[in-house]
Amino acid sequence: MDSEKVSFEQIMRKEYEHKDFERTLNYMIDARYYGESNLIELDLYNIGIAHIYIIDLHGNVTNYTITDTNTYTHVTLSTEFTNGNFYVVVDSEYVYAEGYVHI
Repeated sequence: MDSEKVSFEQIMRKEYEHKDFERTLNYMIDARYYGESNLIELDLYNIGIAHIYIIDLHGNVTNYTITDTNTYTHVTLSTEFTNGNFYVVVDSEYVYAEGYVHI
């Protein structure tokens, strides 16, 4: 199955209130889009509780999940209602990232 790597245009570490709980710089946000099956797979690690959104070009959330990434986490979401053009947003306790997929 062919896939396309999703590039995140913006990855920003967030400031957080509890300075006694320091995160290392070792974290992962990686995504691949499978156009034939309308799926996006994300591999996430060490960014805290993450809210993951698939957003169409009209700003509508077409898919959404929440996951804990304190251990390696693999997430698969459907992109069926996006026609291959959508944003992927990862909004977690420690990192905010967004990418755009255009087919």
